[in-house]
Amino acid sequence: MRFRPLSLIAAVTALALASPPAAATAQTDRAFTPRTVTGTVTQIRHADELTLGTLHIRLEGIAAPRLGKPLGAEAVFHMNGIAFRKRVVCRLTGGRFGDAEVGTCRVNGKDLARSLIRAGLARSCPRLGLRRYGFYENAARNTGIAQVFSLPAYCGADPRRTHPNAAP
Repeated sequence: MRFRPLSLIAAVTALALASPPAAATAQTDRAFTPRTVTGTVTQIRHADELTLGTLHIRLEGIAAPRLGKPLGAEAVFHMNGIAFRKRVVCRLTGGRFGDAEVGTCRVNGKDLARSLIRAGLARSCPRLGLRRYGFYENAARNTGIAQVFSLPAYCGADPRRTHPNAAP
């Protein structure tokens, strides 16, 4: 049998072109495992996202305004006060949101997402938590967050826009 280097190169090239790059596969196919993690918050990425070392976590069930938007700075400031450089326990669901794993996090037994909603600095996001925090959002409506922060499209329908008695 005679060795043909061009045939080998052609076969390797065809295989490489037929397979998605490893990085793309990792981004789209990677499934996280539900688990509990404990650590110190090293960064508040957004009011609803935090970092424990290299692990990015998106709080389940809420959406908070980003910096530069109404209440965005206040929400991040609140989260910094209750979580930054504190020890948290997070129960990760196994889901993901962008580059972050999704979960509920607690500092000294207090749910961080619940704290943001009760302070009027985040809203319940039905698609990210099965209306887990809807009751607390109703209690915080007098803060005005529903008037200045519409739910992002990924949360589903904004109840104040579909309710017949909602203000325009």
